[in-house]
Amino acid sequence: MNNTISKITAPQSIPDLEYEGYLWYSNATEPKILQGQQFSPDQLTKLPFILEGMLYAAKEKISIRIVNIDGAYRIAEMTLENIPEEQVSTYFAKEKFGENRKIKMYQHWEEKEDTINDNRQVLCPTWSAFVGFKK
Repeated sequence: MNNTISKITAPQSIPDLEYEGYLWYSNATEPKILQGQQFSPDQLTKLPFILEGMLYAAKEKISIRIVNIDGAYRIAEMTLENIPEEQVSTYFAKEKFGENRKIKMYQHWEEKEDTINDNRQVLCPTWSAFVGFKK
């Protein structure tokens, strides 16, 4: 199976799994870190709301991204069956992440026709997924 991304329209559809990641609420000065915890749709409150959330279930290879835009949650689920190590990058987050400052992200690339390159197929980054904290 290939790596895929899909939109979640109902928060209850977020898989009931153990995640590592973070939820950053609108009234918080630092993110809430999750380590092997389940996510509940009840956490998607109106106030305070989640500005950004990134969750990863390593056993199931599922990444969830949550953002709030104009008062509405946008949730994406990425199924990551095949993650080439060269497509995983480590980024340093703000100090507010504490010991979890090193965030791992997978960058997905797809072939697309490039009009500037004589309409040849070239690899382009199309989406990225959180794949945990680097220990």
